Amino acid sequence: MIISLRKCWSVIQFLVLFVMLTVIAVTLYRWAAEWVNPANPYALPHGQALKVFQADSPASDYRSMLERLQWFYWMGE
Repeated sequence: MIISLRKCWSVIQFLVLFVMLTVIAVTLYRWAAEWVNPANPYALPHGQALKVFQADSPASDYRSMLERLQWFYWMGE
């Protein structure tokens, strides 16, 4: 069996080029995914901004299920 140095060199070049392009593609994909990803809506506000929403506890909801359903259909919320 004869091993050709030119063929081995071609295979090595191909593998190195393939690995380099794969690393570049993965890096670009990660960069694009991070760029498109929206900001965290649950993060604390910066500067003079205030976060004014506070979830009510379930115990404070005194309305029955029927009243809540009527309110939903009436107000559309």
